[in-house]
Amino acid sequence: MTYTVEQTDEMVSALRALPAMDGSKRRLTKQDVVKRLARELAAVQARGYTMEQIAECLRGIGFEISTPTLKSYLQRVKKRDGKDAPERRVRHGSAVAQPTREREPSPPAATEPPAVAQPTREREPSPPAATDPKTDGAATRSGKDAFLVKDKDSY
Repeated sequence: MTYTVEQTDEMVSALRALPAMDGSKRRLTKQDVVKRLARELAAVQARGYTMEQIAECLRGIGFEISTPTLKSYLQRVKKRDGKDAPERRVRHGSAVAQPTREREPSPPAATEPPAVAQPTREREPSPPAATDPKTDGAATRSGKDAFLVKDKDSY
Protein backbone atom coordinates (compact mmCIF):
# COMPACT_ATOMS: atom_id res chain seq x y z
CA MET A 1 0.00 0.00 0.00
CA THR A 2 1.28 3.47 -0.81
CA TYR A 3 0.53 6.72 0.97
CA THR A 4 0.15 10.24 -0.31
CA VAL A 5 1.89 13.34 0.95
CA GLU A 6 -1.49 14.59 2.13
CA GLN A 7 -2.03 11.44 4.24
CA THR A 8 1.45 11.78 5.70
CA ASP A 9 0.77 15.40 6.64
CA GLU A 10 -2.42 14.28 8.40
CA MET A 11 -0.39 11.70 10.36
CA VAL A 12 2.08 14.40 11.38
CA SER A 13 -0.78 16.63 12.55
CA ALA A 14 -2.34 13.79 14.56
CA LEU A 15 1.00 12.97 16.23
CA ARG A 16 1.65 16.60 17.10
CA ALA A 17 -1.86 16.89 18.59
CA LEU A 18 -1.19 14.10 21.13
CA PRO A 19 -1.05 15.43 24.70
CA ALA A 20 2.15 15.12 26.71
CA MET A 21 2.51 11.78 28.45
CA ASP A 22 2.57 11.74 32.24
CA GLY A 23 6.12 10.60 33.04
CA SER A 24 5.06 8.61 36.10
CA LYS A 25 2.88 6.35 33.93
CA ARG A 26 5.67 5.50 31.50
CA ARG A 27 6.38 1.78 31.16
CA LEU A 28 9.82 0.57 32.24
CA THR A 29 11.77 -2.56 31.41
CA LYS A 30 13.21 -4.67 34.21
CA GLN A 31 16.61 -3.18 33.46
CA ASP A 32 15.18 0.35 33.77
CA VAL A 33 13.60 -0.57 37.12
CA VAL A 34 16.91 -1.87 38.45
CA LYS A 35 18.61 1.30 37.21
CA ARG A 36 16.13 3.43 39.17
CA LEU A 37 16.57 1.25 42.26
CA ALA A 38 20.38 0.98 42.05
CA ARG A 39 21.17 3.34 44.94
CA GLU A 40 18.60 1.73 47.22
CA LEU A 41 19.85 -1.73 46.31
CA ALA A 42 23.41 -0.68 47.12
CA ALA A 43 22.26 0.71 50.46
CA VAL A 44 20.48 -2.56 51.30
CA GLN A 45 23.63 -4.49 50.38
CA ALA A 46 25.65 -2.19 52.63
CA ARG A 47 23.34 -3.17 55.49
CA GLY A 48 24.41 -6.79 54.99
CA TYR A 49 21.74 -8.30 52.76
CA THR A 50 22.78 -10.70 50.00
CA MET A 51 21.69 -10.41 46.38
CA GLU A 52 19.58 -13.54 46.81
CA GLN A 53 17.72 -11.97 49.75
CA ILE A 54 17.21 -8.72 47.84
CA ALA A 55 15.90 -10.55 44.76
CA GLU A 56 13.57 -12.59 47.00
CA CYS A 57 12.24 -9.40 48.59
CA LEU A 58 11.63 -7.84 45.16
CA ARG A 59 9.80 -10.97 43.99
CA GLY A 60 7.68 -10.78 47.16
CA ILE A 61 6.42 -7.30 46.19
CA GLY A 62 5.65 -8.28 42.60
CA PHE A 63 8.87 -7.58 40.69
CA GLU A 64 9.74 -10.91 39.08
CA ILE A 65 13.50 -11.04 38.65
CA SER A 66 16.07 -13.78 39.17
CA THR A 67 19.19 -13.24 41.25
CA PRO A 68 21.62 -13.62 38.28
CA THR A 69 19.57 -11.14 36.24
CA LEU A 70 19.55 -8.65 39.11
CA LYS A 71 23.34 -8.98 39.47
CA SER A 72 23.83 -8.52 35.73
CA TYR A 73 21.64 -5.41 35.57
CA LEU A 74 23.41 -3.86 38.57
CA GLN A 75 26.79 -4.46 36.91
CA ARG A 76 25.53 -2.69 33.78
CA VAL A 77 24.37 0.28 35.85
CA LYS A 78 27.79 0.53 37.53
CA LYS A 79 29.56 0.40 34.17
CA ARG A 80 27.33 3.11 32.72
CA ASP A 81 28.01 5.33 35.70
CA GLY A 82 31.72 4.93 34.99
CA LYS A 83 32.57 3.37 38.33
CA ASP A 84 34.02 0.15 36.93
CA ALA A 85 34.41 0.88 33.22
CA PRO A 86 37.62 2.09 31.61
CA GLU A 87 37.37 4.91 29.11
CA ARG A 88 36.17 3.66 25.76
CA ARG A 89 38.59 4.07 22.91
CA VAL A 90 38.02 4.04 19.18
CA ARG A 91 39.55 1.09 17.39
CA HIS A 92 39.85 0.70 13.66
CA GLY A 93 36.66 -0.90 12.37
CA SER A 94 34.92 -0.57 15.73
CA ALA A 95 31.37 0.67 15.98
CA VAL A 96 31.92 2.11 19.47
CA ALA A 97 33.02 5.71 19.35
CA GLN A 98 34.82 7.61 22.06
CA PRO A 99 32.80 10.47 23.49
CA THR A 100 33.65 13.76 21.86
CA ARG A 101 35.35 16.39 23.94
CA GLU A 102 35.32 20.08 23.45
CA ARG A 103 38.71 21.40 22.49
CA GLU A 104 39.99 24.73 23.57
CA PRO A 105 40.73 27.02 20.67
CA SER A 106 44.39 27.09 19.79
CA PRO A 107 46.20 30.37 20.36
CA PRO A 108 46.71 32.45 17.24
CA ALA A 109 49.94 31.76 15.44
CA ALA A 110 52.65 34.32 15.84
CA THR A 111 53.26 36.22 12.66
CA GLU A 112 56.87 35.73 11.67
CA PRO A 113 58.44 36.60 8.38
CA PRO A 114 58.80 33.59 6.08
CA ALA A 115 62.08 31.77 6.47
CA VAL A 116 64.64 32.21 3.75
CA ALA A 117 65.54 28.96 2.07
CA GLN A 118 69.06 27.85 2.92
CA PRO A 119 71.07 25.73 0.55
CA THR A 120 70.93 22.13 1.64
CA ARG A 121 74.09 20.27 2.45
CA GLU A 122 74.44 16.56 2.33
CA ARG A 123 74.89 15.14 5.77
CA GLU A 124 77.37 12.46 6.55
CA PRO A 125 75.79 9.32 7.96
CA SER A 126 75.84 9.18 11.73
CA PRO A 127 77.82 6.39 13.38
CA PRO A 128 75.78 3.37 14.51
CA ALA A 129 74.47 3.35 18.06
CA ALA A 130 76.72 1.78 20.65
CA THR A 131 73.89 -0.24 22.19
CA ASP A 132 72.16 -3.28 20.75
CA PRO A 133 68.88 -2.14 19.09
CA LYS A 134 67.11 -5.36 20.09
CA THR A 135 67.40 -4.65 23.82
CA ASP A 136 67.64 -0.85 23.80
CA GLY A 137 63.97 -0.06 23.12
CA ALA A 138 62.44 -3.11 24.80
CA ALA A 139 61.78 -1.25 28.03
CA THR A 140 60.11 1.68 26.28
CA ARG A 141 57.93 -0.35 23.93
CA SER A 142 54.41 -1.26 24.90
CA GLY A 143 51.56 -3.26 23.44
CA LYS A 144 52.26 -5.57 20.54
CA ASP A 145 55.45 -3.63 19.66
CA ALA A 146 57.03 -4.95 22.85
CA PHE A 147 56.93 -8.46 21.37
CA LEU A 148 58.19 -7.66 17.89
CA VAL A 149 61.86 -7.84 17.08
CA LYS A 150 62.84 -4.87 14.96
CA ASP A 151 65.71 -6.59 13.13
CA LYS A 152 63.87 -6.88 9.81
CA ASP A 153 62.65 -4.13 7.50
CA SER A 154 59.27 -5.79 7.13
CA TYR A 155 57.35 -8.84 8.26
